[in-house]
Amino acid sequence: IEKSRKGERKRAAFFYHNSEYKGTQIGINVIQPMSIIKPHARYEDESLIHLKGSFIYIEFDHNGKILKKESLNKNNNHIRVPARSFNTVYSTEINSALGMLIQGPIDSKNYRIDADWAPLEDESDRIWYESLKIN
Repeated sequence: IEKSRKGERKRAAFFYHNSEYKGTQIGINVIQPMSIIKPHARYEDESLIHLKGSFIYIEFDHNGKILKKESLNKNNNHIRVPARSFNTVYSTEINSALGMLIQGPIDSKNYRIDADWAPLEDESDRIWYESLKIN
């Protein structure tokens, strides 16, 4: 939690294995409300599991149109993210934490696909990211 509060990106991820591990990826991501996470997709299915706080999950089509918005919290504690589905999350409470389970085998070259239609993860594009919270 402290690392996410002090970090420039306002989030901190921890994985339960080293970076060379090719199996299913298991980790925790602590995300503060000011964090910006660029929409991305995984090459494998992913599960997001509520641990603490509250999130909004957003899924997009391949052109950036919002397809789904869903709460991730103590009442809705799991979201399955299909492979190659562009998505992001944002925290709605301080010190929010989610578990991540990304199906393996993992190839570090084919792990994450950043959405080329989405702005960068920086303050210059904060307006676009903040608009996701309204729409």
